[in-house]
Amino acid sequence: MSSWKKKIVSEHPWIVKSKLVVKVDQLIKRRGKNGLIKVNASFEEATEWISNMMNVSKTVEGTTGVLNNFLIEQLVPHKQSEEYYLCIHTDRQGDEILFHHEGGVDVGDVDAKATRVRYSEDEVPSTKQISDSLLSKLKDEKRRKMVASYVRSLLLLYRDLHFCYFEINPLVCLSDRVVALDVASVLDETAEYLCMSSLSLQQHVLCCQKKYSNDTITLKI
Repeated sequence: MSSWKKKIVSEHPWIVKSKLVVKVDQLIKRRGKNGLIKVNASFEEATEWISNMMNVSKTVEGTTGVLNNFLIEQLVPHKQSEEYYLCIHTDRQGDEILFHHEGGVDVGDVDAKATRVRYSEDEVPSTKQISDSLLSKLKDEKRRKMVASYVRSLLLLYRDLHFCYFEINPLVCLSDRVVALDVASVLDETAEYLCMSSLSLQQHVLCCQKKYSNDTITLKI
């Protein structure tokens, strides 16, 4: 076993006992459609996939680069019907939230299909307001409440840490938790001094890791 594999196993012993998802982590969207994700892999299969992809030159949507940064995650078993799409972005009118009850690789044109709601920067919606205005296509009341609570918490985090874009696809709602399986986000770097001068960054990240996230390892080769 190579040194980097031994290091991973020693630091994260669960990894050899779990089914895994491994993906390229280099600001590339639509990784599933571009063959940059392997799902339901053993540790050996995941590391073999990384070895084969490592330092490969790849062109995606006209941009060419070398693959050298990967994520290994614990697989979260779920049904296709439990995959949703969620996005928050900011413009001059405030924060707009997009939600579609069918997410995943084949989500399609979310700009055309998603339900939208906009809030001014000083408006803090309640869970019920979010549920009524954004999640009407979720018929299961328990899941609708769980997702509404998640969206409200995410909006508060989004504002507190000065994000300007935050997309989750898919957002998976299981019977007991909500999990963000794939995230693309943009931070306002000019607000770094505001975030880093408070404890909110550490507190929010810790809260989200404990409550909503599965185990994840970042591996840079």
